[in-house]
Amino acid sequence: MFRALLLCLMALLLSSCASMGQAPANPQLAQIDVELMTLELQSQQTRMARVHLLEAIHVAPQDPEVMIAQGYFDESLGDTHAAMMAYQAGIAAAPHDPNVEDQYGSFLYRRGQYRQALSYFEKVAANPDNAASLEASENAALTAQKLHDPQLAKQYFSKVKIGG
Repeated sequence: MFRALLLCLMALLLSSCASMGQAPANPQLAQIDVELMTLELQSQQTRMARVHLLEAIHVAPQDPEVMIAQGYFDESLGDTHAAMMAYQAGIAAAPHDPNVEDQYGSFLYRRGQYRQALSYFEKVAANPDNAASLEASENAALTAQKLHDPQLAKQYFSKVKIGG
């Protein structure tokens, strides 16, 4: 029920902005659209997910999070080439953004590119001051397991236990 109410409120807000014939000035709207896109993809509502993605691109075309969202959307449709291009654009736009790096590492992991994914996870996990550090440590541990390196997996899992 809450999700439906949230979607209705966001749709009303976005449609009112669009009806004024101008792009919303608030870049936080792009983040809301990215979150709505993700929810719609999880609900297999591809058409609505695309609408939210396009609105996010319209509002903030240079935002690395929007580029990563484009990659996730393309990946969910099975277009790995377009997904790779979008993820790499996000990395190029924000080469030291831990969230972008963690998301790109996750993409590489899903593609079976474990060594490359691990390098991104390790980079993010190395800085305990960023919010993505614990998630990256867990991702690094899971990746180390895929690489048959139980010692490294244990090392990263212990960071997750300490932080959590």
